[in-house]
Amino acid sequence: MQLGRGPPVGNRAQDPAGNKRGEQSVSKPSFAATVQTKLLLLNNENPPIEIRHDTHLGKPAVFFSAEDYFVNLAKECKLTIIGKFYRGKPTMEEIRKVFIRQFHLTGSVKIAYFDPKHVYIDFSNEVDYKHILFKEYIDIGEAPMKILKWTPDFKPEEETSIVPVWILIHQLPWHLFNWQVISKLVTEVGVAVAPDQATYSKSRGNVAKVKVEIDLLKPKLDQIWLGYKRLDGSDDGKWLDIEYEKVPSYCLYCKMQGHLESQCRNKIRAERIKLQREEQTKKEENVNKDEDDFQTVKSKRGSKIKNVTSNYRQGTGVNRNNSSHDAVKGRQFH
Repeated sequence: MQLGRGPPVGNRAQDPAGNKRGEQSVSKPSFAATVQTKLLLLNNENPPIEIRHDTHLGKPAVFFSAEDYFVNLAKECKLTIIGKFYRGKPTMEEIRKVFIRQFHLTGSVKIAYFDPKHVYIDFSNEVDYKHILFKEYIDIGEAPMKILKWTPDFKPEEETSIVPVWILIHQLPWHLFNWQVISKLVTEVGVAVAPDQATYSKSRGNVAKVKVEIDLLKPKLDQIWLGYKRLDGSDDGKWLDIEYEKVPSYCLYCKMQGHLESQCRNKIRAERIKLQREEQTKKEENVNKDEDDFQTVKSKRGSKIKNVTSNYRQGTGVNRNNSSHDAVKGRQFH
């Protein structure tokens, strides 16, 4: 009698889900469940955000207060910059690899796709953030990537008017070479970011050099009054000259950095097209006017011809009567 053989060892049947029969599958929390728990904790820690629901142009809409939109919520992106490509954007994988290989970062960085020309770059610390923000361009392979400061009202079709530039404060008194003093002294110029090495170490005394975020839409200050009280109670002070290094131009027409409105190709092209359309419209109006004048003249000429014909016909009748009368008179005369 031959005994039946069992299934081969190591070839145990599996269920459709892929689990071996007789084995208990291990269930792990889903990503959604894990994240939901963390989000609940964050909501309890952060101040509540007011969102008003309404309609706009007949469709559902949500509205934020200025404080929430530009301050509270923007804190999450205070270490974010924008990378912009003008001539073709490499793949995201290439951008990440080249960027990380090119810089010695002290923390982590996240690079996220936004659109075919832009990427978001999030840093985990301020040192790395400022290191990259101070650069104008970064080469990703053969594609230059422009560095732009992120703002809550970022629009891909426009470039921000907020840029970091170096300013020089001439003849600053030696005892004021202090970051706490300098950062407040330049408040009317812009937001102080950092001093240069010579200013920080006090190895150069004739000028203080500071990186400041300025708004290109505002006029640049060329002087600051440094006022102080003397020990005898009298007022004194002096003017401090401010010098700017490599301030980029900004176009008010196309909202782009790098050129003035008077040099804007988009504006020049738009004005040329507008002029061509105006000239074409003027030509069409002149043609229509000529056609109207022709119709008027033709109508008047037709009226004259009609009147002449009518008068001629009436005159012919009179002449006939007169001829008959003359003929009778002639016969009577003879």
